[in-house]
Amino acid sequence: MVRPATRADADALSRLVPGTDAAAIAERIATATTLGEPVFVADEGGVIGCLAWHVMPTLQHGPIARVTFLAVASDQQRRGIGRRLIDHVADVAQTRDLAAIEVMSDITISSAHGFFRRLGFAQTSYRFARAPQADRSVTPDV
Repeated sequence: MVRPATRADADALSRLVPGTDAAAIAERIATATTLGEPVFVADEGGVIGCLAWHVMPTLQHGPIARVTFLAVASDQQRRGIGRRLIDHVADVAQTRDLAAIEVMSDITISSAHGFFRRLGFAQTSYRFARAPQADRSVTPDV
């Protein structure tokens, strides 16, 4: 079953979200829920998967659903749980008339890329990131 996460799921989710403690996860669940963008969990007598997302306004497409985190417990993978989580957010996106669903994937995890392609996603861009306080004196090669 896929359902919205609650603060009570924070301990279980801390095992799926590397480097984040349960207290921080509980606060982030509360914030996402307040914003109307609940974290979803796959629950089969316990949390075995998680998907976080948010609505992102874009100038070129209008609002889209951006999946910012997807994880399934390692001993539960390849059972369709990730697909169920993606399908759930797709249903939500459709009811909210969002233009698209965008997923992000770690560039080094090629098995995730294949998973997303099997679900009908296409690679449409590269994503770049930096810390806000990064060295701004670096001049790009032009």
